[in-house]
Order: sequence, then structure tokens, then C-alpha cells
Amino acid sequence: MDGNTLLSDRRDMVSDFQTRDDIFIFMLSTRAGGIGINLTAADTVIFYDSDWNPTVDQQAMDRAHRLGQTRQVTVYRLVTKGSIEERILVKAKQKDEIQKMVISGGDYRQDVLKPKEIVSLLLDDEEMEMQGKFTGLLQLSVLTNILVQKQIEQRKADDARRVQILKAANEAKRAIDRKAKAESKKQNGATA
Repeated sequence: MDGNTLLSDRRDMVSDFQTRDDIFIFMLSTRAGGIGINLTAADTVIFYDSDWNPTVDQQAMDRAHRLGQTRQVTVYRLVTKGSIEERILVKAKQKDEIQKMVISGGDYRQDVLKPKEIVSLLLDDEEMEMQGKFTGLLQLSVLTNILVQKQIEQRKADDARRVQILKAANEAKRAIDRKAKAESKKQNGATA
């Protein structure tokens, strides 16, 4: 069954699957479900092509978990290791966690998703690598700015000390000049 299956055909297909013992498998696309499909005769759900939207996959599983289900339902996901499907599944799980946090009405636990994990939902591997490099460059830039600022503060402090030394030297020179002038007046007054 897929999205093009007529409603009347859907009803007949589901009814046959639920009642006939010779039909042991029901294949349908995750997007074909629609409202009201009930597959309580199924006890196994196999995903061979997961959907990017975790809600769609959940709805596909719910078709077998409907009221009236008397058996335990097992769900299998066929995913090739290192493939794009694996990455999509990881992202879908992360997206599902975010959705659960939103639905929980603020009952947020910090250990569920870290900010870096949330950013990873928005970026692909290359962008994450660039973001990591950018973060490193940003940290280097911040450290460089701190060092430059410290050098500027040190220069200002050194300049302030130089100004104090120059003032003290000028005061000393003026004091020496006053003393020399007073001595000169004293000598000129004694000789006259």
C-alpha cells in the first residue's frame, strides 16, 4: 500500500490482512497510513527506509500498537552502518528528543541534549568541522585580544610610571635650581 491506494482498496487490504491466515505480510510506505489504519494482526514492524521525520515512523509503528493488540510488537530497523540512512536515523532520534522536550512543557533535563548536539542537528559534518575550526579560531582571537589588551594596559602603566618619574625628576631639578639660585644670591650678597 502506498499513498496512491484508493480508500476502498485500503479498507479491503487491511481487512484481508486482519482476517486471512494466508496473508502473513503487509507492506506499506510510512506515508501511506492515513487515519484509521489498524494492523493489530501484525506483531512485527520492519523499517527498511526510515523517514527523516520521526513522527511519521512513530505513526507507522502505532498502526500495529492500536487498541485490540494482544501480542507484543517488535520493531526492526534495517540500517547499513556508515550510510546516510544511519546518519538520518541518528538525526531523527535527536529530533525526537527535542520534540519530547517541547511536548513535556518545559520539564527539561540538561543531560538530554547538549547545545553542541542541538547545533549538530542543523549542520552537516563539514559544517560541524568548520564550526569547530571557527570555534578554535574564535577562542584564539579572544585570547589574542586579551593579550593585546594586557599589553596596552601594561604600556599605560609603564607610561604612567614614566610620567611620575619625569615629574619627580622635574621637581628635583627645580629644587636643585632653587637651591642653586639661593646659594648664588647668598654668595652675591656676601661679596657685595
